Amino acid sequence: TIAREFLDTAASCQRKKNLSAFVDNLFSATELMAKAELLMIPDKAILYAKSHGVVSPKYNMWGKLGNTDQAYVQLLNRLSSLRKPARYGPKNRLNVKPDEAATMLKTAKQMMKRVSASVPQRVKIPPI
Repeated sequence: TIAREFLDTAASCQRKKNLSAFVDNLFSATELMAKAELLMIPDKAILYAKSHGVVSPKYNMWGKLGNTDQAYVQLLNRLSSLRKPARYGPKNRLNVKPDEAATMLKTAKQMMKRVSASVPQRVKIPPI
């Protein structure tokens, strides 16, 4: 999936200590995973979302309702607040310590496992 590509890229950036690229890629992965969770509810706004402003508030509500782990909601919120300084600089405004980056990556990997496990599996229909 695309989210997995962003997650893998974020992991590579974290190992290289490229924290701006790490934050931007991890944000993209996390937002896509949140959207994947939200696609289970019938909401056209989520299905056709073209901006970052749609997924986050709905995912926050999803978390408040107890439908997902609060750690995932907090991760999306933290990355959302870090994305602008990570993407547009200056670098000294990006406040992420290496241990926080490691924790965020671990949480995102757990989120990926949860989302991947919730994807419906297609059943092979035997020929008639």
